[in-house]
Amino acid sequence: MVDDCPYCKEAALAASQYPKNVYISSGGGAFHKRRNCAALRQGQRSVSRRGGTPAPVIAVQYRQAKARGMEPCQACFPPNWNR
Repeated sequence: MVDDCPYCKEAALAASQYPKNVYISSGGGAFHKRRNCAALRQGQRSVSRRGGTPAPVIAVQYRQAKARGMEPCQACFPPNWNR
């Protein structure tokens, strides 16, 4: 049962808090609610200014972003964003 399993409880809570699909780039450590997130765009510009080529922004499932070790973007998901 979901209520008995701490892993299932956490997964159910996350599923209710985050959209099914989020946006990432392989060069960053955060996932974003929108492809046009200001923080994501700033990160892409920062890579360009350093002479690099920004990684493409792609949509992935929330669980895939978490499996990659990514954390929520503080601009998209402030600590109390869903309250």
